[in-house]
Amino acid sequence: MTAKRSCSILQARGIDGAVVSSLPDSMTTLDFKWEQFSVTAVGFSLKKPLLNSVDAAHFENLSLALAKIRKRKYKRVGLIESSGTDIRMAHGWTGAFLVDQLSQPEVNRVPILLQGEVTRDDFVDWFRTHQPEVIISNELPIIQWLNEMGLKLPDDVAHVRLDNMDPKRSHLYDWGFSGIWTPGIDQNPELIGSAAIDMVVAQIHRQEKGVPPHQKMMLIKGVWRGGETIK
Repeated sequence: MTAKRSCSILQARGIDGAVVSSLPDSMTTLDFKWEQFSVTAVGFSLKKPLLNSVDAAHFENLSLALAKIRKRKYKRVGLIESSGTDIRMAHGWTGAFLVDQLSQPEVNRVPILLQGEVTRDDFVDWFRTHQPEVIISNELPIIQWLNEMGLKLPDDVAHVRLDNMDPKRSHLYDWGFSGIWTPGIDQNPELIGSAAIDMVVAQIHRQEKGVPPHQKMMLIKGVWRGGETIK
């Protein structure tokens, strides 16, 4: 559908505002008549134009996860992330992880496994080489791969995720639940969504349309939720 056609449909329905959700890794811009609507983006995936945006506080969230991990006296912590996700998160997770690594003795530092697509072989080589005590990752096969290696969680290695949530809300999402509650950060997606809509409504009330002269960014902090795969 062309930008002209999509805009005409929205205007015919009396729609004055729009929220731009996160885009696929291959997309960084959209052909759209921004000047006709009050708009807010979710996340950092839309690189052009720079709209007002709302996202999770990725740096702070990973820092919180690391604080919980370090409090449990784990020394060697590893992070696995795809390069596409790293870009979408504006390097928030990798940035926070590297800051933490610099504070650790060199003997306890674990390099990030960061590439386009992490395969089982990549993971096994990385794990056997660096022997992390805790793995931070949102890659769903991690638990399966560890089990195939004969490792038990959390006795042999702990696992933490960065898109955890309150179990009471889990039925609202289909994120490939493995049957094991992994500890980690609940990024409060509902709060992110409601904040994005609040921002659009405020722009409508102020009759602000199009690309703002100065981008405003709102970050929503997450909370730690416990689970079965860490001591």
